[in-house]
Amino acid sequence: MAPKVVKIHTENNLFQYVDTLRRNREKRHKNREFFLPWFDTVRRALGPFHVVGSSAKAVIDISAHDFTRPTVLVVGNETWGLSAALKEMCDTIVTIPIAGSATSLNVSCAASIILYEIDKQRRA
Repeated sequence: MAPKVVKIHTENNLFQYVDTLRRNREKRHKNREFFLPWFDTVRRALGPFHVVGSSAKAVIDISAHDFTRPTVLVVGNETWGLSAALKEMCDTIVTIPIAGSATSLNVSCAASIILYEIDKQRRA
């Protein structure tokens, strides 16, 4: 059976939350509690899930992690990566293996690669 896609509408504050993250950069880096209301909203909508972050410095390869269970993927930008607050909230932090001299990927590229791995595992 194919995984279900759950859309969280604006009445659940998803879009407002994303906008708030953009405007409150200083606060989100300092305050772990800033993220909890959103995670609670998602848990009420989806049930239990695993929070997986990405980092070029992580030791767990994306192919070694089990993405078949419900997952919230957290990806930081290529300059600063994930904030300390978000890293603390992650159950696991994974890395994309990169050969050559590159040390990190653009956030959209990294997200695409991880989402591809998630899809591949769930189709297996």
